[in-house]
Amino acid sequence: MLPPVDIGHIASELARLFEEIERVQDEGAPNIEPRPEVLRAGLAALLGTLSAAEADTLDASAAELHARTGTSPEALLDHGLDLLAQLS
Repeated sequence: MLPPVDIGHIASELARLFEEIERVQDEGAPNIEPRPEVLRAGLAALLGTLSAAEADTLDASAAELHARTGTSPEALLDHGLDLLAQLS
């Protein structure tokens, strides 16, 4: 079984990576689309939603995510993976 996901650690690591991306862009790297700031905002919003919906069980977390977003955890996961794919 996998250990629990530490959303705070993921958010912290993403912030570090985005700072590096922004530094490279400031040094004259070609612009990329979508802009890293857009992806950063999207990932931050997603992680905030996931963090706010954390509950004692997976079923309770899924229900809370659905109540907050109107969508399934799988759809949110797909969205997060899409944002990461765009960033890569």
